[in-house]
Amino acid sequence: MIFVDATFLTGKFKGCLMSATGKNANQVFFLPDALRNFSFGYGIVFGKNVDNWRWFLNKLKDILRTSLPLTFISDHHDGLVYGISDVFPESHHAIKGFRDGMAKLKEMGCDGLHEFLSDLPVECWSTTHCKGCRFGDMCSNIAESFNNWVTYAKIFPVAALVNEICIKIMDQMNKRRLKGASYSRFVCRRIEKRIKKSIHDGGSLRITKCGDLIFEVQGDHSFVVDLNKWYCSCYKWFTYQFPCDHAIQCMVSSKLSVYEFLNPFFSISFFRASYSQSINPVPINKAKKGCRGRDVASTLCD
Repeated sequence: MIFVDATFLTGKFKGCLMSATGKNANQVFFLPDALRNFSFGYGIVFGKNVDNWRWFLNKLKDILRTSLPLTFISDHHDGLVYGISDVFPESHHAIKGFRDGMAKLKEMGCDGLHEFLSDLPVECWSTTHCKGCRFGDMCSNIAESFNNWVTYAKIFPVAALVNEICIKIMDQMNKRRLKGASYSRFVCRRIEKRIKKSIHDGGSLRITKCGDLIFEVQGDHSFVVDLNKWYCSCYKWFTYQFPCDHAIQCMVSSKLSVYEFLNPFFSISFFRASYSQSINPVPINKAKKGCRGRDVASTLCD
């Protein structure tokens, strides 16, 4: 899952800083953004338009080199709508910020917003209809956290800004590489705590086995859990790609390891892989006269 966004520069040299941000394996829906995001692509352009977004996304495609299905989360800029579909035709694109049900909008008299949503593909803003994996994220706050992370440097000249971000990412990757090496369990500590909390919170649930790894779970409501399909009728397992309390209680009652039903993305091996590569220092040479911002950024980062 990739969060893409752009923020305006505030110094003498105007332009936009485009960024692509992801989530590491030490994340899950309850963690603060600052603890779970990492940045793997950024560039500087003169403005947000279709051509510049397409340039940035093509550069991003060059470094991703993955056969896994991708889900992009962004705002509703035309450059991203068209650029993502052109450069990543097999990916899924979710547009941030729409949480209320369509029926509720009509009831509230929000006809304008209802009309706006009606013109968007439903899979772009509805978790239920999203064809990609969003891990429960409904907005691009992680991309915004990257923008806040580098706010102080947006007044710098282009080359200095690119170098400052590069240094910050180098430092971040080194610290998290060391952190990953200190983990000895299958998952990161925060994920381990989440599993233990689910086991504790779901202790009062009544579990009835109905068939081969199929259960009925009774609490305030009744739910169906199918461990074969990694499914619970509460829909949280699908939404967050993390077993819900109902599913974890079924695993515990059947003496099954919770780790066998975790998305590999949450494993410590994925966390370590996120920071396994090093970013080498890049000497800054004086930019050629007339060189555009995005050319400077590309030269320093390639």
